[in-house]
Amino acid sequence: MPKLTTFWKSLFISVTVTRLVTFALKVTLNTSSPFTERIVGDQLHHYQLGLVLIVFSLFYSKQRSKLVPIGLGIFLEELPVVLGNLGLNTTRFYHSVFEIDFVVILGMLVVCWAITRRLSERG
Repeated sequence: MPKLTTFWKSLFISVTVTRLVTFALKVTLNTSSPFTERIVGDQLHHYQLGLVLIVFSLFYSKQRSKLVPIGLGIFLEELPVVLGNLGLNTTRFYHSVFEIDFVVILGMLVVCWAITRRLSERG
C-alpha cells in the first residue's frame, strides 16, 4: 500500500507542477518576440520527455517507482496535445480559458486513485 500511495502522490504532484510551470512560461513568454516564437513554434513537446522517462525507467528497475509517475504526470498534463497530434481536435483545450483540460485530467486521476484504493482494500 505505501508504494501505491507514493505513486499517486508523485503523479498528482508531477501533473500539478508541470501545469504550473507551463502556465508560468505561457504568461511570461506571452510576447511576439523572435525568441518566444522559436520556443512556442518548436516541435518538441514536454509529453515526449514524459515518454522518455517512462521508457528509461523500464531499463532501470531501481528508479522505476520514482520515474514512472513523474513521466506519466508530464505526459498526462499535455494529453490534449497528444490527442491533437493523433488527429483529434483537442489541442484547443490545452491551456484553455478555464483550464478545463487540467480539471478533467485531475478528475480522471482522482477516479482512478479511488478505484485502486478500493481494490487494494479488498485484496
